[in-house]
Amino acid sequence: MDTEILEPKIISPKGRIGRIRFACWGTAFLMIPRLLSGAYPVGVFVFPVTFVLYLFTVMKRLRDIGLSPWWTFIAWIPLLNLPLLFFPGSKEENKFGLPPKKYSNSEIFFAIFLPIAFIGIIAATAIPKFQENYEYYEQRYYETERSNQE
Repeated sequence: MDTEILEPKIISPKGRIGRIRFACWGTAFLMIPRLLSGAYPVGVFVFPVTFVLYLFTVMKRLRDIGLSPWWTFIAWIPLLNLPLLFFPGSKEENKFGLPPKKYSNSEIFFAIFLPIAFIGIIAATAIPKFQENYEYYEQRYYETERSNQE
C-alpha cells in the first residue's frame, strides 16, 4: 500500500520526524548555543530560539512514535529523551499525521557526526575546567595540611 509522505518542516511545531532527523536536528539545536557561548551577546539571544526549536523536534518525534506532544516535558530532564532515538515511529499515518519522508544522505551523515562532535565539544570544555578545579583543591589541601602540622 502506497501512502502519502509528509515533507518535514524543521522550524514548525507541526508534523512528525523520524529518529535520524531527530538526532541530526535535535543535536544541532543543542550545539549551536554551545558553539556561540564565547560570543556573549549572540549566545544569549540564540539560546532561547534554539531551545524552542529543539522542543519542536522533540514534539514531532513524540508524534511519530504515537505519543502526545505533552510528553515534551521530558526534554527538560537530561538523558530522559534519549529513548526517542531508539523507538521506531509508525510507518503508516497515525493520529498525528502522515509519516515523514525518507532521510537524505546528508541527514544520515550529520545524525552520526553531530552527536560525536557535541560530546567532543562538551569534553573539550569540561575536562580542562575539571583539571583546573582539581589542581586548585589539591593545592588548598596541601596548604591546610602544612598549616595543621605547624
